[in-house]
Amino acid sequence: MQTGQVLDFYDDPTGMVLKTKLAYGQLPEFIKTAQHLDEAARERLPDDVFALIMVDQGQPFRKYACQDQGNTALSVIYFLENHHKLPEEAQKVAAANLLTACGWYDLEPPAQLHKLAAGSKVKRSELVGSEIMPKSGPEKQAAGDEGNPDQSTQNPGREEPSKLGSARYVDVTGLSSPVRLVDQKAERYGLVKEGAARFPLDGYGEVKQASAWFDEYHQSLHPADRHEFATKLAARANELDIKVSDLIKKYGSTDYAPSGEVNLAIHTRMQHWAEDAPERDMLKGLMGKYASVQPEVFCEALRQFDELHDLDREWDETIYDPWYSTYGFDKTAEEWVFSHAGERITSEQLRNFAKSERYCKIKHMFGDELADGLKKNPEKIFDSLPLDSKRIIMRLAADPQP
Repeated sequence: MQTGQVLDFYDDPTGMVLKTKLAYGQLPEFIKTAQHLDEAARERLPDDVFALIMVDQGQPFRKYACQDQGNTALSVIYFLENHHKLPEEAQKVAAANLLTACGWYDLEPPAQLHKLAAGSKVKRSELVGSEIMPKSGPEKQAAGDEGNPDQSTQNPGREEPSKLGSARYVDVTGLSSPVRLVDQKAERYGLVKEGAARFPLDGYGEVKQASAWFDEYHQSLHPADRHEFATKLAARANELDIKVSDLIKKYGSTDYAPSGEVNLAIHTRMQHWAEDAPERDMLKGLMGKYASVQPEVFCEALRQFDELHDLDREWDETIYDPWYSTYGFDKTAEEWVFSHAGERITSEQLRNFAKSERYCKIKHMFGDELADGLKKNPEKIFDSLPLDSKRIIMRLAADPQP
């Protein structure tokens, strides 16, 4: 059962939140090997192994499973990351019960968890007593199992569900809260493969989170998936006016990289063979077609070459993969912009003007030498001009009349 937002580990099937907090190599072994239950298995768990059960119009939503040490640690991590999405009372209840669960598995609770639990009415004994989360040490006497020694072995501390753990239930019906207790699916995803959609891109926060994940963990994806993901991510970020890294811009580009980058990628491959090797001639022939074919055609040809000659084993090691080798952007042209007194011109506008029929006016006003220089290196020549000349060119570029 989903709430429409990532609250706990089971709301995050790709582990994106966890990966943004800790690299896989930093995870304790007990988290790596934690029992991961599917929805049906979680449905069979008793209520008293969940730190929080929100009830909306009679419908329960169980969050923060604590059936073992690994799941408890994950629940703490996800709670601290997402607690602000919960109503205040739900935060206190979940924090208090997670504190108790940490005690069962010798986990040291973070100071923030203690702070969030402050003021809660939950008692430590109210999370104990299930078959899955047994009592330990002095807590055995706290649940009232004295006088029934057999109970600790047959069904330790087990109570009727209607009587057990009422302190973990929070009625959120009608509360003013960012939590939306409805099943929701994103309209946009960064990666759709084999029927599974990953990395929602609907909102600002989702795009920021996906961007952070890609920057750190992109190498966990096949390069073709990196290109698909980054293309959608960069497009959505542009719609929302969100800045993304150069890595995302490069993988997410649909245009060729600057010729120097493409040449470097080809020559790096050539170094695997001797000067007279036929593979070098194949690469030279491929480079010769670079200017006359679409980027996706060039990329596919490079992929086939790499896989035919086992160079795909070297991707991310000694050579760039075909997608990174092929796609890219002109960083100088993209970032350049000039503005003055409310007037503004971008590199794209300046370059388009230099290709238009209106550009003859530049020759007429400034002469052939400046006009030719501006066409060859628009940003550099424009920056060297006096302000009055810049303003004239800006107005000419903005004028739709030929």
